[in-house]
Amino acid sequence: TGVSGPPGAEATGTLTRATVDGVAVFDDLVLEQPDSEYSLTFSHAELSVTSDDFAVLADRIFNDRFEAEE
Repeated sequence: TGVSGPPGAEATGTLTRATVDGVAVFDDLVLEQPDSEYSLTFSHAELSVTSDDFAVLADRIFNDRFEAEE
């Protein structure tokens, strides 16, 4: 799992997960720095997918789901 965002931005939590039936769940991934241009990149073997840009707002809980076919 990789994160692209403002300078100094980093993702915390468990950044590597096993897949179950083609799905990897990152249920403790945290981005603490507010910004409007985050994206996440997920890779498995020869497959890589990058999310669209999304915002992390101060004092908000963000919950989303990104999917890619294998």
